[in-house]
Amino acid sequence: MKPYKPTRVGLSLSAVPMHSAGLLRLHDPAAYDAPEEVVTHEAAAVSIEELRALARETEIDFDELTGNINAALQDVDEISIAEVLERFPATQGVASVVGLLALGAAQGAASASEHVEWVGSDAVARAAWIPSYRFTGRVL
Repeated sequence: MKPYKPTRVGLSLSAVPMHSAGLLRLHDPAAYDAPEEVVTHEAAAVSIEELRALARETEIDFDELTGNINAALQDVDEISIAEVLERFPATQGVASVVGLLALGAAQGAASASEHVEWVGSDAVARAAWIPSYRFTGRVL
């Protein structure tokens, strides 16, 4: 085969793309510096009451919710989430509703949907349509 004979093989050549020098951006290490001096604070002593209050604000109190459900089941054979909330207001706002939903999904019997109402931590009345779970026995 002669060196100048055409072939059907295509080769892509590696090359550096050509751009304008104006597109280059220099690295500025000062752009990543903290804008202010970092302040170190000494740890303060915290009371157990403050820790309990913080935990109550950030975690769902399942012990309270299961106690509420079981207390309500002493008077009736079965109860829904809305009926639990009528007897025992949501002390943690929407977190109480979410906790009841989690308990209902794990240990309750599902049916249609129901309307629930509660007062949020900001003292504003709230309401929602949620899946209806009926508790028919003691919740653990």
